[in-house]
Amino acid sequence: MMRHGLRLIRIALVAALVPTSAAAQEPRVSALEIRGSSDPSLVRYLTVKVGQPADPEAVRASVLLLSAMDLFDEVSVESETEPDGGLRLVFDVVQTPRIRALRFVRPGEAGTPDLPLDASLAADLVRASGLRLGETFREKALADASARMVEWLRTHAYPRSRVEILVVPAVTATAPLGATPGEDRFLRDLRVLVHDARAETLVSSRVEGWPGTLVPPRPPGSRGDALTDETVTAWKDHLRALLFKASYYRAQVRTESVQGDIVFFVTPGVPFDLRLDLLTPKEKEQARARFEKEGLSQEALEETMSVIESDYIARGHRDVEVDFQEVPRGDRATGEFVVRPGPAWVLGAVEYQTDGQPSPRANGLPGGGPWIAADIAAEKTRLLEALHLQGYAGALVSHEETGEPASAHVVFKILPGSLSLVDTVRLEGAPPPGARSRSAAVELRTRETTPFRNGDVARDRTALLASLRDDGYIDARIDVETDFSDDRTKVAVVFRVMPGPRVRVGRILVTGLRVTRESVVLRESRLKEGDYLSYQKLLDTQSGLSATGLFTDVQIRELAGEADERNLIVEVTEGPRTTIVPGLGFAETERLRASVEFTQLNISGRARTASLFLRGSIKGSSRALLSLTEPYAFGRRQAVNVQIYWDDDRSRTAFDFKRLGFETQTVFPVKGGNLLARYTFRKTTTSNVETDCAEINRDLCDGRVSGPSLVFVHDTRNDALEPRRGTLFSLETLVSSTALGGDSFVRGSAFLSRYEEVRAGTVLAGSLRIGLSRAFGSSVDLPLPERFFAGGASLMRGFKTDEVGPGVFNAAGTFVPAGGNALVAAALEARFDVTKSVGLQIFAETGNVYARVARLRLGDLREVAGLGLTYRSPFGPLRLDWGFKLDRREGESRQQLHVGVGYAF
Repeated sequence: MMRHGLRLIRIALVAALVPTSAAAQEPRVSALEIRGSSDPSLVRYLTVKVGQPADPEAVRASVLLLSAMDLFDEVSVESETEPDGGLRLVFDVVQTPRIRALRFVRPGEAGTPDLPLDASLAADLVRASGLRLGETFREKALADASARMVEWLRTHAYPRSRVEILVVPAVTATAPLGATPGEDRFLRDLRVLVHDARAETLVSSRVEGWPGTLVPPRPPGSRGDALTDETVTAWKDHLRALLFKASYYRAQVRTESVQGDIVFFVTPGVPFDLRLDLLTPKEKEQARARFEKEGLSQEALEETMSVIESDYIARGHRDVEVDFQEVPRGDRATGEFVVRPGPAWVLGAVEYQTDGQPSPRANGLPGGGPWIAADIAAEKTRLLEALHLQGYAGALVSHEETGEPASAHVVFKILPGSLSLVDTVRLEGAPPPGARSRSAAVELRTRETTPFRNGDVARDRTALLASLRDDGYIDARIDVETDFSDDRTKVAVVFRVMPGPRVRVGRILVTGLRVTRESVVLRESRLKEGDYLSYQKLLDTQSGLSATGLFTDVQIRELAGEADERNLIVEVTEGPRTTIVPGLGFAETERLRASVEFTQLNISGRARTASLFLRGSIKGSSRALLSLTEPYAFGRRQAVNVQIYWDDDRSRTAFDFKRLGFETQTVFPVKGGNLLARYTFRKTTTSNVETDCAEINRDLCDGRVSGPSLVFVHDTRNDALEPRRGTLFSLETLVSSTALGGDSFVRGSAFLSRYEEVRAGTVLAGSLRIGLSRAFGSSVDLPLPERFFAGGASLMRGFKTDEVGPGVFNAAGTFVPAGGNALVAAALEARFDVTKSVGLQIFAETGNVYARVARLRLGDLREVAGLGLTYRSPFGPLRLDWGFKLDRREGESRQQLHVGVGYAF
């Protein structure tokens, strides 16, 4: 009855529950109790309520709800009449036991106690069993787990092992620490007895029957190797492969093993001289490689014959037959493919007739080539589909063949019939507008006076049905009736709707929770109690719960209630909450470094996440990052992330730096895009400076930032990595103040890009960037990392990185960029697909960086142009750009080469 095993559902109602006559006063429920459960609060799920009439159907529904929760082996209900005439309903349940602990043992010697199983083997068997602590279990689940463990043992060199799972009686089980009071009586220890847990290993191996013409092979395996099914099969395959490569294509290998002594018995057959002259050189190479891998298997032979047959068919041999023949020749054999091609047919002429009259077609099937039956069939299908699209619903297309094979003639006979136009479209039996949601409207493609198309009708039926089922009419059915006129020029289309009752969501029950709070699951549900049931929202709920990362499995089942109500059972399996990820790496300045990341999911059962990342190196650099995520802030579905980080880097000879930072952010969906609200505090301090940090990495230079920022993003691109159409617009503002612990400045930037595929394989892309900032209060300049820069692989590609705009030359004559408070830049790029994997870009850019906003002059814009190549790798586009300065100044290079990942914008 239930999928986890047979359970007894018994309903015992006393006669007082149902009135004996219509005149009798209907009894009411005065009290409810669930007896035998570790969670008495489950009473809230009962459909019968205190103070309501004791309706037998409501009681039955309550029993079914409890049974469907998969927590009980038996559910029954009894009633007691109270002195005031009310009924006290007692639901007696037998709770399904849960797993407290798994004890793996192996039998001791005769008369001695069982011994613990090897810890490593026990851990492997736990994973193979699928049993998890805290989960319910029944006999079938234990039998399945035992079978899975035996299968694992057999495939890991334990060929004679058997597994028994015994349930330790409750009286002998030890209550675990932290167990809920009263819950320990439902917990059971499972004793897993593994018989003959001895791995079979290789003692010796030898090969018998090896052909004398070949060098004897080394016996497979080494002493002590585990004799698993996989290893023995691999050894046999290796021996067969050696024989196949030596042309023994019919070779067979079998094995016999006695207590680790394994013998490979070889039946080589005779060597073959395989003739593949009917194949092209490439086909011959592929066929021989397959025969050397599989021998003369039926699949390899049939595939080769199919290749030969296809080649003859492409040359017009309609009746070709291909066979494989083996001819013994002494101690060898010859294998060759024999072809009976039949005559070669040539499609000499092609004619089209519509209603018996010639109708030449410019894009028809050409004559003069070989006769290919598949092309004839495809042409008939194409003609028929074209007629149906035009509205000729009763069209027929056939063909006739005449002439000799050397000059055959085909005539396509087209009978379009009458053009069928939709006369009327009716929707019968559909719920009235007042009984539908606003979003339920469907635009039909089948319309009056338009050509009748079966595809449109099928699409409309599917759309109407989906709309009804997503609006609560989950049992809806739609039949389509078409009534053609006698001359088939008109057709009346009727969509006959049988909606059934509009179903609402009754109770939502959540099972399988161990740590997670029920409110977390209910908040992720796209359906609430009382909503109209929607299958799409059910799928969205399942996807949303899976996306939280809290559960390894999510299932949602329906439980029938009243005619217009369905209860939902949400079954979840919680995943591991703690993960530890170690890491080891190498960096140019830090040398060898190690890291570890600790992640804790579902803190306090509220889906909160905390992650701690620690990294250190032998050169004296260290980093710590603490990240906290609250998915439901402000009493709504609103994810807020908080990060606190600390860096101390002494690995450089140029300077040391320390950084302390804090950042919190959240995203608000707004009309037209998303609004990111963020608060940032970051303080960077350099020391022991021998070389200006601006010459090494400006992001590590001194600076303090403390203040809020807002980012608005509107994105309609069809692909973020390789956009071909759409728009991306972003607007960002940041305010930092000394009153908050940072430098005082305000910074704003805007970016706009547009993409249009002007024709297949050609995309025209354009972008515009504007950035403005200024210091205020006691601050004179912006921190170097917060200024604007231009030049490099993504902006002004005719220059080196950050080479555009203000800067100074150091003692070595190297330009050190200083950045500025203003940026203006624009770019135009044409992108062409050369092949499926290679693209060509031609670009032109203009822009500049200004030390102060007041110094911004459009007449000072620099100009570059160039071209590039893009390779679409599996990891994203890889780009090589060659930019040229169109207004080169004295001392500047004329060109610059850049390598980048992804497009410039």
